[in-house]
Amino acid sequence: MRISRCEGRETALKTGLLAGALLAALATGVHHEAAALPGDGTLYDLIRQAERHAEQGRWEIVRETADRLEEHVNKRYWLFQLLGDEEEYETLKRDVAQLKLAVQERSRLEVLLLLADIRTILDQIYSL
Repeated sequence: MRISRCEGRETALKTGLLAGALLAALATGVHHEAAALPGDGTLYDLIRQAERHAEQGRWEIVRETADRLEEHVNKRYWLFQLLGDEEEYETLKRDVAQLKLAVQERSRLEVLLLLADIRTILDQIYSL
């Protein structure tokens, strides 16, 4: 069976449009995270809030913030899988789980170290 030139061009056009749509979706997801207004719950805002409250010993607020951070990571996990490598997104998920344990133990130093690690991993994932 022979494919005509028109069918070949149509397939190439569809492939190009699909690739463009995927890139636009990824760019929008990254742009949305970076351009969100302070205080609206972006990952970086949540990290800053958790750091500030951990330093002040407000452990209930730190726990709530860590829960929200985990929810945001879980919602964007597909994006992290596309943008980062396996070690980065797996480490991110593990660090968030360890963060929640450190908050339960009220270990200020451990919480601050994990938040710094989480920020670094996000920086690595978002750097294209």
